[in-house]
Amino acid sequence: LMEEITLAAKLHVRNAIDVSSKGLLRRGRLHSDENGATVAEPIAFRLYLSVTAPEHRKTLAGCCWPIPPSPGPTTPHGWQRMPKEKITHGWWLCRFCMMDVEDTLHALLSCDGSKELVTLYTMLWTKCRSSGELMGNM
Repeated sequence: LMEEITLAAKLHVRNAIDVSSKGLLRRGRLHSDENGATVAEPIAFRLYLSVTAPEHRKTLAGCCWPIPPSPGPTTPHGWQRMPKEKITHGWWLCRFCMMDVEDTLHALLSCDGSKELVTLYTMLWTKCRSSGELMGNM
């Protein structure tokens, strides 16, 4: 029974991705299964889902999928509101290292103020290097 439920869940996710206009980039995504084989499994657990901070998880997911940034607060008529006061650079500093602006690239490549981020981007780069070796160092 559990195998049938798992198969039905996988089929449901695969069908939802196939019929979705936003699912184009999700089709055929490869990952390594528990045996080390590379397979296309849409229901597979993705490493970025293990990030505990919701803001970081959303940022990492945004790197995986081309999600356009939110235009910011709008009025009921759809016009974008302008900030009432200028935001000082200090408010933009990374909350972990306080050395750089906290953005996607900083979180993925250089922030050393969070052990969780360091672990994740180390794993990411290790995986990228091993993939490059498998592909012949394109």
